[in-house]
Amino acid sequence: MAKGSKSKNVPLVLAALAIIIVIAVIVFILLSNVATEGKDITMEVYAAMPSTSCDYNDQDTYFSSAMIGQNLSLCSCINDSNRADQCRVFVLDQIYYGRALDTFSADQCNAISQKKLADLCLEMIKGGSDFLASQSEYKLAETQFNSGDFQSAILTLEEYIDKNALDIEAIILLSVAYSNEALTTYKLGEYVPKALSAADKALSIDSNNSEAYRAKGFAYEVNTELQKAIDQYTIALEKSPNNIGALVARGHAYDKQGSLPKAKADFEAAKALDPEKKYAFLYAQMCRLYSTNGDLFLEAIGHCRTAIGLYNRASSYGSDTLMGLNLTVGEIYLAMGNTADALTSMLTALSYNPNSPDALVGVSNVYAATGEYELEKQYAQKAIELDPMRTVAYMSLSNALFFQGQYPEAEIAALKALDVIDKDVSLLFANKKVNRRIIYIHLSQIYLAKGDSAKAAEYKAKGDAI
Repeated sequence: MAKGSKSKNVPLVLAALAIIIVIAVIVFILLSNVATEGKDITMEVYAAMPSTSCDYNDQDTYFSSAMIGQNLSLCSCINDSNRADQCRVFVLDQIYYGRALDTFSADQCNAISQKKLADLCLEMIKGGSDFLASQSEYKLAETQFNSGDFQSAILTLEEYIDKNALDIEAIILLSVAYSNEALTTYKLGEYVPKALSAADKALSIDSNNSEAYRAKGFAYEVNTELQKAIDQYTIALEKSPNNIGALVARGHAYDKQGSLPKAKADFEAAKALDPEKKYAFLYAQMCRLYSTNGDLFLEAIGHCRTAIGLYNRASSYGSDTLMGLNLTVGEIYLAMGNTADALTSMLTALSYNPNSPDALVGVSNVYAATGEYELEKQYAQKAIELDPMRTVAYMSLSNALFFQGQYPEAEIAALKALDVIDKDVSLLFANKKVNRRIIYIHLSQIYLAKGDSAKAAEYKAKGDAI
């Protein structure tokens, strides 16, 4: 799920407070007489004030105008010298106060003559500094989240929310971070309950928040409770019919459920709401969905390219996202028989992460299609070195060895693929069944090449039974 940034306008808040303080001080001055003897006038500030003519007879007008405009020159128009000095002191205090709010400088507060105003100044800059630090903490969490470092984002957000318990955007982001951590570490039992709890906390603050329902739906989807996920996404859309993220999320869940027409309808509805093509995740999902349909390959490539362009401009996103999109484009080209463009896309994917087993296997598969079996073998072996539990890497290695006539070695690699398939966390459960069948058929071919017709028949029967 994507997350937008928060808008915290600190200067406007502090400016409003400054105006309140100015008014309060004017009232205080008019009601009291403050001793000002011994107060030095800062010549730098005084020289910077515009000159003015003394056209009013009302001395209080000069005093009030000097305070409101922070104009020391107007103080000179006051006939009473003590009152004029008092005016200068208070104007200077306001100038120091304003500078303190602008720079969060305690030194500026300490230059203020009036103790109550100086104390208030120190309190204000401390609160403002804490507030800015808090927002900086949230921005850090967003950066961590967008780069795919979900564990760090979780730690930062938990600390931030301890101090900002009602910040609903942060709570929703925490829920999504928990879900993503569950997805990437396969620790569903640990993180999905936390994700659901955070989403429920957000809804307890605002029961009409569409994004909170979307976060809850995502947690259910990660936990493969697809109908519950769809139900939450639907509520999100009831609360906000133009929520592009909820449309994409529900479309994704429909796709996983096997309801492809509904998935496509949601994606197309989301696309209609994004005429300027701002939502990269929408096009990434359309890229992936359409890549499974041979009639939509060219359209899928177009969506992939759009997503890649958008993610490239959003530099806060991690390289794995771009790697995955280029892999998808490579797989589409490979399915179309365009091995040249397939290889270009696979190598581009590999450039984002040279140690990615997925990208290495992708390149290996292209070399299999071009008959360059030595290169297929080399890339498969490197993938296995990086991830000894990668089923498809052993399948690629076995295929290369088979076509090189190394049947015993091909058999060993294929049997190893069978051995690791149940422990391979990179494969979805449904894909394990398909890959197991492919391995059985491949072993049947190996045994035929070795002249062992009995084993060939045995493994062919196993494959046919799946």
